[in-house]
Amino acid sequence: MIHQNLLQDGIQKGVDSVHILDGRTEHSILLEIFTNSGIGTMITH
Repeated sequence: MIHQNLLQDGIQKGVDSVHILDGRTEHSILLEIFTNSGIGTMITH
């Protein structure tokens, strides 16, 4: 999967964390940022 490769590449190049969100969910980025539980998956190094 191309997205998985991009996520791994970002982490390997020093990005602190990457987030996987479902773009079909309305306001998904706001829900991820401003709620304690979030709605996506965060991957950290």
